[in-house]
Amino acid sequence: MRAREATEWNCSGWLDLEAFTYMLKEERNAGPRWIAQLFEFLNLSSGAAVSRVLEVAEETANRLAPDTRRLLALITVLQGLAVVIPLFWLLVVPNRWPVSYIACAAMLCSLLVISVCWWMRWRGMQHTWVRSRMLAEIARSTAVTSKVVPDSTELALSGAPPLQAICGWFGAEAAPTGSLSERIDGYRKSRIEDQLDYYRRKGAEAEIERKKLSRTVTISLDAALFLAVAGLAISIKDEAYRWLEWSGSDYMLGFIGAALPLMAILAQLRASYLELNRRVGRYAQQIEFLTTAESKLDGLKTEEEFSVLVTDVERTLLGEVLDWFYQAEHSEPFYRSKGADLAALRGKSGPRGFFDRVLSGLGIGAGFVGRVIIGRVLVVALSVVVTTALMHYKRTPEVKLGKWDGTLLKPVENSAYGLWGSGANESGKGLILIAHGLNDGVDLSGGIAMERVEDRHWMTLMETRLRTKLKEDSPEICLVDWNGAANPSGRAGDTLGSMIDLENEAGAMTKNLGMIRPQGEKVGEVVGKKLHRAISEGRLDPDKPIHLVGHSAGGFVVIHAAKTLNALGVKFGDLRITMLDTPLPVMEDIEEVLAFAQVDFYRTSLFAKGVPDSGFHDRFTRFDLALPEGCDSFLQAHFYAFEWYSQSIEDGDPRGFARSPFAVDGD
Repeated sequence: MRAREATEWNCSGWLDLEAFTYMLKEERNAGPRWIAQLFEFLNLSSGAAVSRVLEVAEETANRLAPDTRRLLALITVLQGLAVVIPLFWLLVVPNRWPVSYIACAAMLCSLLVISVCWWMRWRGMQHTWVRSRMLAEIARSTAVTSKVVPDSTELALSGAPPLQAICGWFGAEAAPTGSLSERIDGYRKSRIEDQLDYYRRKGAEAEIERKKLSRTVTISLDAALFLAVAGLAISIKDEAYRWLEWSGSDYMLGFIGAALPLMAILAQLRASYLELNRRVGRYAQQIEFLTTAESKLDGLKTEEEFSVLVTDVERTLLGEVLDWFYQAEHSEPFYRSKGADLAALRGKSGPRGFFDRVLSGLGIGAGFVGRVIIGRVLVVALSVVVTTALMHYKRTPEVKLGKWDGTLLKPVENSAYGLWGSGANESGKGLILIAHGLNDGVDLSGGIAMERVEDRHWMTLMETRLRTKLKEDSPEICLVDWNGAANPSGRAGDTLGSMIDLENEAGAMTKNLGMIRPQGEKVGEVVGKKLHRAISEGRLDPDKPIHLVGHSAGGFVVIHAAKTLNALGVKFGDLRITMLDTPLPVMEDIEEVLAFAQVDFYRTSLFAKGVPDSGFHDRFTRFDLALPEGCDSFLQAHFYAFEWYSQSIEDGDPRGFARSPFAVDGD
């Protein structure tokens, strides 16, 4: 009678306490609850010959052990991939990779980890393996001891009564035969020497496996140390940032530097899965014990001494399996399952028809969808909601230009600037276009009649020096005014200096720095379309030299103006682009423009990061300008870029305006 039924009856007053205790003893004597299911799974019946039980249980355990360990190894690999693959999100934006590639890879890896863990639990592989091994070892012990000292196995299992009752499931064995010395020799060969060979072989295998994993851990950590020292050595150099960017070492130091310690952790996790330390230590202990027990066999004189020794040996041998059994039986599973489908593990239990296999496959698929997919709908839905909310909260503001953003201005004698392109090309000698950057604009207060040149805005100053230097050879000079778009935060201020009050204007500065590039790119598209219209109307000749100059974010304006003209089919005779200390230029844009233009980049401040070296393309030249004494490396150095270039118009420095297609010969 089942204990649960007895409990119900007792609670109803139908059964007294003595009868209830008796029923509990009956259930304990019947063995663990899983033994009947396991016997059915193994196609065994109660009372089967112990040799048959040993053969079938050991074959099943040996078949499930490598399968289980392979799945554990697969889980380890997938766990490593699940950590490494999301790191590739860091490469999506700088390398313009398709977002879907990384998203799908990360999703696939996560699903594989869940699926393999769930599959392992659903099939009950670990528990079936452990229970089959436990049954095999009890049968092995019974098969040997029944021929020398009956009931020794049951006595050895006295510390685990449910498992002790398993011996009652075996068929009756013949009584021991032979003299004491014959039985001692038989026990020595069939049990002690056999187990010694087993433990020595398994101990050697476990030691080899542990050395391999230990070597992996050591090499991984040494390699990680090597990369760490390499990174420290790189950091000492002044050109560390530029060298990292263009050598690709930043990716290597980051990804490989993260993967190596992860590899060491996974190797240690693998060793933990395989229980190598426990197995090596326990095998060594068993070898020492059996070696001592073997030596004691020679001194045995009586049946009682032999019986005591056999029981002691069996208790020790089965104790090793018992410890492992209870640890594995009560271990925390990867993913819980309501029950294991032992039929899926039968393998050789008998052929099944086509429709049975189809129905079984559909059942497996339905179970997977129901338990793994549908069971995690809440997780998926929560992820979608949170991600959508964050995307909305952190969404990049839409680029919107004002009515006058991208206005093209030209100097008008004795007055403020007027609109460029309102009449025919006066000089027919080409065009110089100048674009300002963040929180900047065109000085519309006095035009070219101002007496003190030094008081003028830098673009006005540059335009005046160009006309003075080039005189009758001067081309059209056009200034791009995008003051509104160059101040995305809408805060007042006519220079970058107004943004450096970090205490009062931190929010505005953050928004400006985040939006200035897309704003400049959009203005560049507007400028490019205006220039294309002038070309289409015959007011600008693309066969004549064109020189585009942009300071700071103005570099984005001139680059995208050139890209737009090229996209509209304009073929240039001589196009040069000058970028004055533009922060974080987009490499893809520069490479695209270099196909049809010369690009000069002048770096003066630490704002200008991500600038390629001169050697990466024959049309690209980078100049790192030395700063005047006392000039800081940020704001003052940033302003120094246009000051230096404007001064080069007068002094003829070969690195500056002398490289322009409009430079006067001999300068």
